Amino acid sequence: MTAPYNYEQFQKSRINVWVPEIGIGFACVIHYVVQRNSDVSLPTGILSYVYVVLGLLLAFRTNTAYDRYWEGRKIWNGLEEVSMNLFRGLQCYVTIKNEEMRKKNDQALKNIVSTCFAIRYYLLGKHDYVPTEICEILPPEILGVLTSKNYDNAVSSKQSLPASSSNSKKGSFSGSNSDFNEEELNLPYRLTFELSKYIESIPSDCLRPQAYSVLLTSVNSMVSAFKGSLRIQTTPMPYSYSSFLYRSVILYLVCLPFLSKGYGYLITALIQALVTFLLYGALAIAEEIEDPFGDDKNDLHMKKICGNIYKEWEFISKLA
Repeated sequence: MTAPYNYEQFQKSRINVWVPEIGIGFACVIHYVVQRNSDVSLPTGILSYVYVVLGLLLAFRTNTAYDRYWEGRKIWNGLEEVSMNLFRGLQCYVTIKNEEMRKKNDQALKNIVSTCFAIRYYLLGKHDYVPTEICEILPPEILGVLTSKNYDNAVSSKQSLPASSSNSKKGSFSGSNSDFNEEELNLPYRLTFELSKYIESIPSDCLRPQAYSVLLTSVNSMVSAFKGSLRIQTTPMPYSYSSFLYRSVILYLVCLPFLSKGYGYLITALIQALVTFLLYGALAIAEEIEDPFGDDKNDLHMKKICGNIYKEWEFISKLA
């Protein structure tokens, strides 16, 4: 069920409302000039060719943005699928011989859930945030990295945690524009590392080679999903293309009122408003969906997907 359109969203949309209003005012002024001086008007067919080119550019811009949105949806659908396969694989393929192995296997299942939540918050820009949903299921190896203060903050509030302390020296790329920072918690990296270590530590008589390959491939797929999401998020639209497109739209809208000879003020205003709404609407749609990882209404429902994975883990744990 779609959420109702609230006042906050209306306040944000008011900025876009001013664009056609300014265009209508400009069109009325130009229409007044054109009606009194026919030499100012433009030939009727000249903007038709421009509109064809502009339409192709806008179509390419919108399709490119939606491709990024759809690719992000496929990546997260694959992440949920891989998580479910790992749940089933660890429960069915691994032969549990003692209580210690059972505890490690249960912790591996929890690490799968934690990885999905950690990827979500990493994409939201909270690299050092430990969500409350996974605080109680993190492995001791990772809890040891957190200070007791950080862990208390993660449980009691939903604020970003400060960077974890580290005695290692900064590398040669520290302070650069790279996405990875070794001083941060980097929870998705740590959790997938723990998963790989556990699969490697399973005795050969408790896991068949074919199953070992399947489990390790699934962990690699989780890493690929994480890096694929980062690739979409950190690949911006080229500034030159975006700038050229906006300038082309503005130039077209400026020239459009010069074709209003023979029409009344009402028709001129309606045409200017409609064309402005369509062109700027297409640009706004492209900008809104080109980065699908966020908390906005039009972004991917990563929270819902993570919630599904959490419930799937609870369900598969009861079947064991």
